[in-house]
Amino acid sequence: MNNILKLWGLGLTLAVIVSLSKALTTSGFHPMHIALLQAAGSVFVLGAFGLPNIKTTTRQHWRFFAIASLLGFTLPQMIVFSAAEKLGVGIASLTYALPLLITWLLSLAFKLETFRFKHLFVLLAAVSGTALYLYQADLFINTALHTSETGFWLFILALVPVSLGVANIYRVQFWPARQPTLHVAIMTNLFSAMSYIVFMPVLGDQTLPSSEIMLSASSLGLILLVVILGGINQLLLFSLHRTAAPVFISQIGSVTTLCGGLLGFIVYQEMYTAQTLIASLIILISVTVFSRMKMAEKSSQPKQQRLNLTAASCSK
Repeated sequence: MNNILKLWGLGLTLAVIVSLSKALTTSGFHPMHIALLQAAGSVFVLGAFGLPNIKTTTRQHWRFFAIASLLGFTLPQMIVFSAAEKLGVGIASLTYALPLLITWLLSLAFKLETFRFKHLFVLLAAVSGTALYLYQADLFINTALHTSETGFWLFILALVPVSLGVANIYRVQFWPARQPTLHVAIMTNLFSAMSYIVFMPVLGDQTLPSSEIMLSASSLGLILLVVILGGINQLLLFSLHRTAAPVFISQIGSVTTLCGGLLGFIVYQEMYTAQTLIASLIILISVTVFSRMKMAEKSSQPKQQRLNLTAASCSK
């Protein structure tokens, strides 16, 4: 499977997971409990295809798994959930539009990317399209933006795209030596599940729904789907980290936004406004153009390397 198919598969599965998670929260499940179930469930789903030597792998690479899980999963989830209660869902959701640009800037700083104006233009278009899609004026108007805590929570919320951007680069650059994709995905999700358990008490009251709701056929079915799709999603994510650059991977936020909108339109008969339609077109065009540019650059590298070798041999 090529990287473009992985990217769209990743965005689609994540959009479905978000949709299923919304149904569970409506039933009374806490969002962080769902995140814990997804992480722990991914370990079991992926573990069915082969478990690593957990003791040895942890001893050798515990630092990678701890940092990758905290920066890429646990801390962003906890911050967004907490900030949504203080600033509103509208503002909190916009943080997922920014990791693409943050990752590109960090990649430039670490010389992982070469600056090109066309890259900047397309990435800004993708970020703008995502922000336009997520922006809901009524949610912004109804938020408590004039409280004394606003500045503090905006600062904390700004850490989310930075955390996700650093996580994208870290997972690519510091991949554990001689560790297959499956094992890294399992161990990172295992550390993520453990970190959720450790840090969730910070969020305060997280009452579980009644046993009747938790054990109902609909809840169990939704949880099973979240777990299975979560495992597939994580395998796609970590396999993409092995074959693609961090900036390419960071398009996930835009792709998920687009897939979520299409899913809502097709499955839930949600209406498309002019704003969401324009935003969807901007996202689709931007992601398609950027993906094609990166694939073209990748395919031209071997040719350029051959030309360099030929020039070097001729000079001798």
